[in-house]
Amino acid sequence: MAYVCPDTCAALTPFTAYTPGCTTDQFIRQGGFGYILLLDCSSTVNSLTNCSQWNVLVDTGKLFVTPVGDGKLNKSNLTKENLDCFAPDVVTDKKGSFSWMTGRMNNTTYADYTLQEELETKYIGRSIMFLRCDGVLLHRRDYTTGTNPGFAQFSLEVNRESERDKPEKITVDGVINFGINNDFKGTPLSAACVSAITDADRS
Repeated sequence: MAYVCPDTCAALTPFTAYTPGCTTDQFIRQGGFGYILLLDCSSTVNSLTNCSQWNVLVDTGKLFVTPVGDGKLNKSNLTKENLDCFAPDVVTDKKGSFSWMTGRMNNTTYADYTLQEELETKYIGRSIMFLRCDGVLLHRRDYTTGTNPGFAQFSLEVNRESERDKPEKITVDGVINFGINNDFKGTPLSAACVSAITDADRS
């Protein structure tokens, strides 16, 4: 027996036409991200492309930014349930995971140990975003003006890798609770905004 669409489907908004670039330099995009951004949950952003707001968040200590590193987003873990007869299971929850590392140690003050400690102990009460090396901010897809653009439900596992004849590294593995129908959205930032954000770079 075929599954019949409910009448409410007619009220859904149509898909937006998608047209990629015509040449490889226009449609090939390098993946990964460089920075982890942790923003106080009480903070809001009126415009992601307003550099003065990022300056204020950095200057007031509301925005924590890691040193530049090498990060990647992993495939999401989906929870599915059967909610209707003759229908396939539907997604009822979505959790994303990521990994990040940096080998940029501070051999003068050894502040990288403080970085590791704070990543382990101070992320609660903050939301998470990522900044790509091409200046694209990865934030909540459902962000709206005047709200917090990061994901508040996440956990971090922080470790240090240290062995002979290899550079020492701090590694972070994380899980983000996206919920239903949410994920990252990319917003390109100007060079001035990127500079404002990375002024908080702890390296």
